[in-house]
Amino acid sequence: MKFVQIVEYKTSKPDEVKALLVEWVTATEGKRTPTREMTGRDRDDSRTYMQIVEFPSYEDAMRNSGLPETNTFAEQIQALCDGPPTFRNLDVFHVRPASETTTTTSTRTSAPPRKSIHLRFPKG
Repeated sequence: MKFVQIVEYKTSKPDEVKALLVEWVTATEGKRTPTREMTGRDRDDSRTYMQIVEFPSYEDAMRNSGLPETNTFAEQIQALCDGPPTFRNLDVFHVRPASETTTTTSTRTSAPPRKSIHLRFPKG
């Protein structure tokens, strides 16, 4: 079963965080287990970021977490954050390809314009 970890953190040093991530990617070449990673900034609070990391399984995530480079990275990132991060650990039980979420009645041969989807959750 796929596993996703979401890490929410606040920082006033996003460029330094990004540079550390690049260093970690280089240092863990051939050892790291994530299959996909993305980082986003909250539009409502520009100091809040979320890193979403996908793994083939929980076991692969734990193997990645056990890498010495990952431990060093975590310590360095915490020093750049304005407080402790929040972790969400998710077992993925359903995935729907984007192509199944939209329908079209047009007979155009060119691709339709892309639309942005913004999900807003209450703060609390």
